[in-house]
Amino acid sequence: MPNSPLPSGRRLPACAFADIGEPCAVFQAPGGALLAVASAFHGQHPGRQLDVYEQSLRLYRGGDLECIAVLPDLGFPLNAIAWHPSRPVLVIGGGRYDGGAFFEGGLLAWDYASGKTQSLLADNREVLACDFEDDGRRLTFTVAPSDDLEDRPLFRQRHSLAFPVDAPLVLDDLPGTRLPFDWALYPASTQREAALPILENLALGKDRRFLHRPPVWDLCFLDGQRLAIARANPRLELWNLADDSLRSFELAERGQCLQVFHNATDDSLLVNLQLGYAAQRLFKVPLTPGQPLLLSDCRHLLAQSAQGGFLARQIALEGKDLEDLVLDPAGRIIHRRRLGHYDLFNHHLRIDRGEAFFYLAGNPPEQHQDKGLFRLDPQTFKTCEVLRLERHPEHFNNLHGCLLGNRLLLNAKVYNSPHHAYGTQRLTCYDLESRGTLWGATLSAQVSAFAPLPGGQWIALALVDGQVEVRDLASGECRWRYRTADAIPLCLAVSDKLLAIGFSHGGVSLLQVAADGQLIGPPGANPRQ
Repeated sequence: MPNSPLPSGRRLPACAFADIGEPCAVFQAPGGALLAVASAFHGQHPGRQLDVYEQSLRLYRGGDLECIAVLPDLGFPLNAIAWHPSRPVLVIGGGRYDGGAFFEGGLLAWDYASGKTQSLLADNREVLACDFEDDGRRLTFTVAPSDDLEDRPLFRQRHSLAFPVDAPLVLDDLPGTRLPFDWALYPASTQREAALPILENLALGKDRRFLHRPPVWDLCFLDGQRLAIARANPRLELWNLADDSLRSFELAERGQCLQVFHNATDDSLLVNLQLGYAAQRLFKVPLTPGQPLLLSDCRHLLAQSAQGGFLARQIALEGKDLEDLVLDPAGRIIHRRRLGHYDLFNHHLRIDRGEAFFYLAGNPPEQHQDKGLFRLDPQTFKTCEVLRLERHPEHFNNLHGCLLGNRLLLNAKVYNSPHHAYGTQRLTCYDLESRGTLWGATLSAQVSAFAPLPGGQWIALALVDGQVEVRDLASGECRWRYRTADAIPLCLAVSDKLLAIGFSHGGVSLLQVAADGQLIGPPGANPRQ
């Protein structure tokens, strides 16, 4: 199946430094002709684990703040940049302490004119600083200690090499100078807090507006003209497609909007806001004049039924006291009970628009093994097992599903199986009436989102390796496959023939769905920002 670039769709209203997500550092070239903006995304919150840790770098012209190059995945957190004085080359140093033993990272040369990269070191070592000398003919850099396994003093090491290099060099082959290492001054980069005000000031200096647009966790069409956007910050957005206006609702001083749902009965939104690892809040956001209303404090993830009610699954790893909840469309509690243990690796499952609620539980319920799919009736609150997904020693985690009539699509990472290797990403289609398997497929990466497409024949999948697939629901065959250039698609939403995609860099794209499932740019598409 060809892997085509994702078509350019209609985008959010333009602003300076669009599509940078969560900026963590800003570097300006001498003279200010260029500037580089680093951003980071970790795909985990207390209720779900997306197996991705993205570090990217975008290069802008200083004169008009236009993006001219993107390095989508550095492979390590960025600590320092060296600008070559005469060539279109950046050298990037970075890495991290692994939390227990090793300082891992690297030193990378990026030719931003050609897009080519070259690793300068054969060692897996964190680089704390780097700089060019002698008109770009030499590069000096400082590395962290290799590890802290032994009870001994730790030292940084400063090295120098002739630039460019033909092949990665070994640190032990380079002369070096030992320098003291101070844990109090680690990590090397302390620029995250300063990144946002720097970008705001740069935009103001060019009479431009900068809007901080963190990663998009969730999208919800209210109708064919309005799209709600939940980001990794406490600000909910409503995009009116008719006039291209963007309305914002400030819910709190901190936190991130994990989920957003529409209540059609009074045209309001229900928003699940995470405040911290062990604290969340549910808000009602009226779309007529009025202020957001705090409904309750919670530690739950929600799924919405076809009737508009909610199953609120508790996500507390510790203890056995927190209950799961059934909510009415207005967010009021109408039933409470504990459905079993929850951890983000094993029990995440958001299935919307079903006639009943579905959840995952172990056997017995207070464990994570021998998991099954269970059904909860929203009227009687009775539960029953629908499918046994695991039989020991078989084990899957990082699950995600989608319900289409009597068919359940389930993506899972193989942890232990006699049929597939560890780490394999499997997509399985089950018939809930016969409890049988209709088809299965191996994916290139974990599914971040599903979206049933108009007509009932196709299903769209967003993958954490940056791909978007359209598969035949009857056979599982991949009909269309697209790649995104510089971000991870995190969420999908469908209205009529429109597909909305929310990305890790904070962008949102609207595409039209053709009758054969192909994704095309809709009328009125604006160019990439």
